[in-house]
Amino acid sequence: MAVWEVKYIQPNKYSRPQMKLNAVRKIVMHYTANPGATANGHYEYFNNLRGTYASAHFFVDKYRKLLIIPLNEVAYHANDVQQYVGGQPYRGVSALLPNANFLSIGIEMCIEKDGTFHPTTVKHAEEVALELCKKYKLDPKEDIVRHYDITHKICPKPWVDSYSGFSNFKNRLSSASKEKAKPRVFPSNVMGMITVLEDDLNVRDNASFESKVLATVDRGDTFKVYDKKNGLYNIGADHWVSAGEAYVEYQENPAYKPEPKVEPKKPQEKEEDDMLEKAVVYNSLADVAIAETLAKKLKTVTVSRYVAEKVQVAKELVVVGGKQDDLKADKFTVLSGKDRFETVAEVDKYMDKL
Repeated sequence: MAVWEVKYIQPNKYSRPQMKLNAVRKIVMHYTANPGATANGHYEYFNNLRGTYASAHFFVDKYRKLLIIPLNEVAYHANDVQQYVGGQPYRGVSALLPNANFLSIGIEMCIEKDGTFHPTTVKHAEEVALELCKKYKLDPKEDIVRHYDITHKICPKPWVDSYSGFSNFKNRLSSASKEKAKPRVFPSNVMGMITVLEDDLNVRDNASFESKVLATVDRGDTFKVYDKKNGLYNIGADHWVSAGEAYVEYQENPAYKPEPKVEPKKPQEKEEDDMLEKAVVYNSLADVAIAETLAKKLKTVTVSRYVAEKVQVAKELVVVGGKQDDLKADKFTVLSGKDRFETVAEVDKYMDKL
């Protein structure tokens, strides 16, 4: 699954004009210049932007990695004019001529109240940039640039003031990109893993090509597979995608063991010593990213509603999205809103109390 959380802002001529990118030649690093503000705070700002043209594809902080503009669309992040050379706007990266906004993806890094990058924010930016380098076949050392390199805007300021931070960032990415991929380790209840081969692959609400389309996923996204039926894979809850070889690449889990039908046990028969104290359940595909963020905070695992309805996996379930109906546990904490944005807000408030 993608390493970031998708939370698109509404179409808006000032921040999301819905113009298509021509290509992805570079990744451009920025900073928010807004001490103490969060990734979600910037989402809210750009979702309602009026009167000025600005945006970026990603906003990352020490808690979250938000993709707020689709990767095939333009963001207004790197075509400003800071100085003129020979009567023309300064443009320091020739590969991004004539307009960097149509040829690059922008990552904004949030800063702490003292104007510095939190180490976890930098780590999150590395995870996003590494995934993008893999997706678009970019060289981290050559194809990741600062906003400053393009227009001479002092951005990201910590890496303009001290180039070594940026250099070390690229060196770590370069090393990580060359590491041999570790074999995937799956839990025994997972059939395998799929990697999406095409953009805009439909996610359906049932194991039928005639069923409702809930969302789409893009090339490079990966998902655990829990079942296969009628030529579709189940990727958690009631979410199904085509199993066609033209659309997904499937990797089998050699340790897969189909779950036997389990008769409900009497309370005294529960094998409590072998059961997790707490687990996080995600209701839908839209809830996966924030559920995994919460699970990391709680140092536990995520499970889909599809699994949690079949077998009790923990004494307490923290439910992200949806209701506790039909789930198996002794105790529940429900973090849900009327839509995925309100659900994220509920999870944020819950994490703030931890």
